[in-house]
Amino acid sequence: MSQAPLPPAFGEQSADVDDLAEIFHENTKYWPSTLAAATVNVPGFLYDPELIERSTRGYHHLPLSRRIALARHAKTSRTFEEVLQSRCSTRSYDAAPLDLAALGGVLDIACRTTRMGETPTGKKLYFRSYPSGGGLYPIEIYVVALNVTGLQPGVSHYNPRAHVLEIVRADLAPTEFRRALTSPAENEHAAAAIVLTSVLQRSTAKYGTRGYRFALLEAGHCGQNICLAAAAANIKTCLCGGYFDDKIAALCGADGVNEAVVSLLFLGNGSAGGRDGEPDQP
Repeated sequence: MSQAPLPPAFGEQSADVDDLAEIFHENTKYWPSTLAAATVNVPGFLYDPELIERSTRGYHHLPLSRRIALARHAKTSRTFEEVLQSRCSTRSYDAAPLDLAALGGVLDIACRTTRMGETPTGKKLYFRSYPSGGGLYPIEIYVVALNVTGLQPGVSHYNPRAHVLEIVRADLAPTEFRRALTSPAENEHAAAAIVLTSVLQRSTAKYGTRGYRFALLEAGHCGQNICLAAAAANIKTCLCGGYFDDKIAALCGADGVNEAVVSLLFLGNGSAGGRDGEPDQP
């Protein structure tokens, strides 16, 4: 007697063609028959002076905001392999504040511009240590200070060229921020949060719908940079997907459409026994 086929394991079911995720993925694929139409704007960003200049604007600048200068990162004797091995997510933090200098060091090594280039028209290009499709840098970085020495609770925009925080809101109560989370009790004693938003048209203007993928990938690259820089400084981190997008966007002064939240992560001082999981033994 033949046995009935086993039901598919979780995650192995056939794709639902009506699922929005599947529709998105299919519509952002490259095909030989559609490649020319999908990349029609790419040459312009190589030769059109106006579009070349547009590609140099991969950053927000808030000239009227109060600025807070940040420290450079402190060198560590730990090897890159040791930092990779030590990175882990934790939701357990102690109540000690995070030092502003340490936070500045993380942003410095993870997100600051690292080198400069120049367009054929003489415009400056500012590159960072994480990859960005076409060097367009749609990702913007905001710091939510909850318990940071030398920085009152509030929201600041990180300027990667000047390595400063530009104050967006200086009156944010931590409870107001937590109401924008789906599980407010998680990461309860985290000292800060970093919000990554995406100005999607920076990518989609050149790459069409494929640019949306590039923007999400960049958020992952940037987030991993932050996690590794924090691990090198013995600061604990946890990426968080449980937030109300438009509430977080509003706290950062973003409209949620032209500039949308794509990632959020917490930072803080780890508590005893706060490591999630034990080291893998080969």
